[in-house]
Amino acid sequence: MKTSYSITALSLFLSVSSSLGEENCFGREEVATKLDFFNSVVTTNTLQDGGIIKYEDIGFVRDQKVDLVVSVVEGTTYYSDRADVRNGKKGEFGQINIMKKENDNKGQDGTADFNFCFYDHETEELATVDSFRFSFYDIDERNEAEDGIKEKIRFDTNQVTDFILYPNEQESEVILSCEDGTTAVPCADGVRTVFHSSTKGTGGDNPTDPTMLTEQQKKRSVALTFKDTSCFTITFDHYCGVDKCRWYGGGNFLFSGNADEQFIEEGECVTSPPKETSSPTVSPTMNPTKEPTASPTKNPTMDPTSKLVENGATDDGDFFLPPICPDDVKLIKQVGITAFPEFKKTPAVKIISQDKETVTVKLQQTWMESTMIDSIYYEYKENVFDLKCYEVADVDLNTTYDTITIQCNVMNPTAYLEICVADDITKEFLTLEDDGTVPKCCHSTEENIPTVCYSLEINCVTGCAETASRRNLLRGGFFS
Repeated sequence: MKTSYSITALSLFLSVSSSLGEENCFGREEVATKLDFFNSVVTTNTLQDGGIIKYEDIGFVRDQKVDLVVSVVEGTTYYSDRADVRNGKKGEFGQINIMKKENDNKGQDGTADFNFCFYDHETEELATVDSFRFSFYDIDERNEAEDGIKEKIRFDTNQVTDFILYPNEQESEVILSCEDGTTAVPCADGVRTVFHSSTKGTGGDNPTDPTMLTEQQKKRSVALTFKDTSCFTITFDHYCGVDKCRWYGGGNFLFSGNADEQFIEEGECVTSPPKETSSPTVSPTMNPTKEPTASPTKNPTMDPTSKLVENGATDDGDFFLPPICPDDVKLIKQVGITAFPEFKKTPAVKIISQDKETVTVKLQQTWMESTMIDSIYYEYKENVFDLKCYEVADVDLNTTYDTITIQCNVMNPTAYLEICVADDITKEFLTLEDDGTVPKCCHSTEENIPTVCYSLEINCVTGCAETASRRNLLRGGFFS
């Protein structure tokens, strides 16, 4: 369930802006300049070294070619050790990679402020673009837990005439708030609007074409409309809201000038307050404000129940252990960036039985939805002396690829399981940042293939009192 706003001023604004937007939404009209990242040419790509990204021939202004130049706001920092292979273009999109590093060394805190400016291709002078659309996509998060990596875009909406969310503000997966911590959008003068992620995403659900988006991809997008603009400034954040994140690494921010036609026509148009002046911004001078202490998040939910059938089994044939105890399977280490599929109705690791000596789990492929995964490796101790390691290949979604019994630690009633997922990079499920190593005992023959590895701790005695109570009832009560 998304964060709901109860402030009267916000409700009034959304009601008025929505009704006005239908009549006065410039963003639904044909813009004068269509930005084309696909056919542009990246001639300079040195943003990570204090330089720029230059997209030549990004579009036309009154029959004159213009270039788009992205630079870091003076006095701020930007960090990515994958910028040389990530920044620039990705198919139909522009792309900037930002990295969050442990200990938040200067310039490595996952936050960066950027200027986007247009220049005449021939004269190299600053150009004013009469009207254009600039859209952001795939605003999601690595993990919905508090210590999971989130994404947000901070932006002064006085720079635009309006923006569009799909299908409306309430149902969009992009949550609005103000940078000062309030939710009373529109924000006070000088306070930027925050466009915040609310749901977990994977590489498999990333958009590939801005004009052909799925319903979910539309809900994770925002389209901004500009008039009479030379430069605009935006802050990207790839961060977690606590001192220690469960994972550290990079994330890609996708943008384009095009947008899905249904997204534009059917999305909710939010009209910004009139600009104080119609003059274009020649050089961005906005100083980013301090990070708010509270960020809007979506509370993860899990369906803790399953349908009971005769003899205490579920309809998939497994012994029913109601309700599921999410703390019984913990991710304690991850190598790579693709998130472990937590909070799903069909878990990747499903506990079948627990006692102090062993725990039995069912392993299921719940990562990749559009196609099968090339290989899954898993390593565990069958007993104190016997370490097992297996590989399964070409695993379809929701396939149970094994049911295993793991030996528990003698001194501590927990068991350990390592799972590594490997997939060809061209399928765009895993990325180059998935740099895990398959356990040696699995004898992997694959080289230079993206791999993400998860180390899991599994309770041999459930940590949830209700689960234990219900299990005892099922064993000796209702179905005996």
